[in-house]
Amino acid sequence: MAERMHPPSARKLREARRRGEVPRSELAAGALVLLAVTAAATLGAPAALGIWQRLFQDVLTLSPREALLASALAAASLAAPVLATAAVAGALATFLQVGPLFSTEPMRFDLGRLGRSFGRVLSPRAIGERLASLPLVALLLALGLWGIGVALHGLAGRPELDAARATSAGAAV
Repeated sequence: MAERMHPPSARKLREARRRGEVPRSELAAGALVLLAVTAAATLGAPAALGIWQRLFQDVLTLSPREALLASALAAASLAAPVLATAAVAGALATFLQVGPLFSTEPMRFDLGRLGRSFGRVLSPRAIGERLASLPLVALLLALGLWGIGVALHGLAGRPELDAARATSAGAAV
């Protein structure tokens, strides 16, 4: 490909913007989403603990079908705020980078683009970026599991407690 000698004209820049082809940082957007989701999970932890306590009590006393329904409702109520936060943070991060721009052009199905996309996903650079993010994911997972372990420490080795007293003992820790 020939090297460009002149910067793009204003008309070409306008057309590119209309098509949704604007520079943006996926790393900055990902960092903002990660920060927002971490904050949402941290702020929602007390409510989540209450949901888990009710679920443990319900599972021990309900029929299997009712327990499955209670589990599904608990999972939805635990996941919904975090997923909504991720969606809003992602939209906000993109808006802060590119401004008020909405274009359906990048969403159109184009078989020619599909081949290039697979090449980018499987490129050494993309694989390297994903491998570089693994320590961060492992750290967040370890912190989350540690937090759960600390919160539920009061339940370990307490077979004499019934369900209501055991779950309230976990909340007191």
